[in-house]
Amino acid sequence: MVISEPDGAEGMIVLTACGVGGVDRSPGAGPIVADIVAGRDQWIAPGILGAKPLR
Repeated sequence: MVISEPDGAEGMIVLTACGVGGVDRSPGAGPIVADIVAGRDQWIAPGILGAKPLR
């Protein structure tokens, strides 16, 4: 699973995952994105799932 904000597209959140156990079957994917959008604390650091290297 990858959750990322693309360069040059501030505010756009892209979520992608495999079809086996991915987005539509993940109990965590929706809440992670909802927390990011709402500005709430996340239960997992979104950077761990990001497409960009962690710095």
